[in-house]
Amino acid sequence: MSILHTRSRAGRPSVSAMRGSSASWRGSATSRAMSGPRPIAGSLSCAPCSIPTRTGSPSSTPTACCAWPRTGSRRSSHSRCAPHDEIELERPRHRWLTRSSVPVRGASGEYLGRLVVYVDVTEQRELDRQRSDFLTVAAHELRTPLTPLSMYLHSIERRLKRGQSIGGELVSKARRQVERLGKLVEDLLDVSRLESRRMQLSSADVEMNELADDVVADFRAQTRNHDVFLRRAGVPVVVEGDRERLEQVLVNLISNAIKYTPQGGRITVSVERAGADARVSVQDPGIGIPTEEQPRLFQRYFRAVNATTRHYSGLGIGLFVAHEIVHRHGGCFEVRSELAKGSTFTFYLPLSRSLRSGDDSRARVLLVDDDPEILEATGQVLREWGYAVDEACDGQTALTLARKATPDLMIVDLMMPLMDGWTLIRRLREENLATDVPLVVFSADRDVPDKARNVDADAALCKPFELEELQEVVERLLPSKPAA
Repeated sequence: MSILHTRSRAGRPSVSAMRGSSASWRGSATSRAMSGPRPIAGSLSCAPCSIPTRTGSPSSTPTACCAWPRTGSRRSSHSRCAPHDEIELERPRHRWLTRSSVPVRGASGEYLGRLVVYVDVTEQRELDRQRSDFLTVAAHELRTPLTPLSMYLHSIERRLKRGQSIGGELVSKARRQVERLGKLVEDLLDVSRLESRRMQLSSADVEMNELADDVVADFRAQTRNHDVFLRRAGVPVVVEGDRERLEQVLVNLISNAIKYTPQGGRITVSVERAGADARVSVQDPGIGIPTEEQPRLFQRYFRAVNATTRHYSGLGIGLFVAHEIVHRHGGCFEVRSELAKGSTFTFYLPLSRSLRSGDDSRARVLLVDDDPEILEATGQVLREWGYAVDEACDGQTALTLARKATPDLMIVDLMMPLMDGWTLIRRLREENLATDVPLVVFSADRDVPDKARNVDADAALCKPFELEELQEVVERLLPSKPAA
C-alpha cells in the first residue's frame, strides 16, 4: 500500500540532465542538421551534423552553419538556421525540450557563433496532452446525457401530436438527464472559477456528522448495488466553512468510490475528530490506484491509467476541484491505496475555534484497531464515558493523529495488516510522540500479557473483554486527567 499526502511541488529544468541522452529534432532538414555549441552537442552525445532524426538515423544534409564559424568570419548562411525547434529525449527518461538560438556578434559586429538555450517543456506538453484528452472525454460525457434526453423529448413530442397522455415517469427521466447535464457543466465552470480565483466560499458553522448523514442518505436512496455505511463521531464535529462546497467534496468522493467498486461492495464513510481537526474519510474495496500515479491524482484533467483502460466515465476534474475546496478551507487531503484492493480518501479540516477551546480539559484516547466494528463499539463507549477519542483503522493513520494531537492514553491492537501494532509503537517512540503516554495493548491471542511486557505496555486486554475490564484499565491509567 502507498500513502500520499498532497503538497505543492516546484522544479527547474537542468541542461546537465541531458547528458548521455538521444534526441530527435523537429523542423526542416536544415534545422535538424544544425548543431548546437560544441559543449552542448557533447552533452547530447551527438557530434555536429549527426543529430539523430525522429527515425533514429542521423541527418546527412550538411549546411554552411554546421561548421561553427571562427572568430572574425562573417557568414550569411547562419541566417538559414531555424531559431526555434523541439527535441525529444528518450533516455534516461522521456522528455521534451525546446531549443532557441540567436547569433552572437563581437563588439565590432563580427560573427562569433550562436547562443543556444534549451528549456524543458515536458510538463507543458503533458498538460497539452491532458487538455486534449479532456476535451475529447468532455465531449463524450456531455453527449451521454443528451442522447437519452433527446429520446425522452421525442417520445413526449410524439405523444403530444397523437393526443396521448404523458406519464410522469417519462418527465422525471428527462429531468434527471437535465440535472446530470447541469452537473457536468457546473463542474466545468468550477474549474474555470478556481483557475481565475473567482470561486467564493461562505463561512458558517457546519456539523460534519449531519452533513455526512444527509449525503449518505441521498446515496442510499439512489444506489441499490452498493452498501453505503456511515460511521458518525460520538461527539459534535463542527468546522467553519461553506456547507454546499464541503458537501460537493463528499459527494465527489462517494461517487468515485461507487464508480470504481464492484457491485455489492461496501463503501464506508467515517466522520471523526482528530486532535484540532475534523477528519472525514471514504473507504472503498475498488480497483485501487497505481502507486506511481498517486502523486498526480489532484491535477486537473488527470485520470489514472486503470480507469481509462477500463473505460470508466469521468472528466478528470472532480478530485482537482475537491482538493482546491479543502485547501481553501485550510485543510488537506490524504490518500491510501493499494492496487486491486481499494482506496481510502481522507480530508482534514480545522475544527471551529469554539469547539477547539472547549476541549482542552478532556483526556484524549488514541484507539487503534483494523476491525471497524471493534473500533466503533469501543470508541462509542469511551465517548459515553466522557473521553475525547481519536480512532485509527491502521498504523499510518494513528501516526498522523498522534502528530496532530498528543494522546493521554493509547489503546493499540497488535495484530494489524501492513503496519502492525509493534511497528506502530516503535515508530511512535522513535518520533517522541508517545513519551510518558500510558500504553494498553489488546489482542485475541491468549499470550497477550507476555506481548504487553515485550513492548513495555502498561496494561493488556484480551479480546473479547468486558466493559468493566476496559473501564478499570482506563481509569487506573488516567487518574490525573479525568473524563469530562
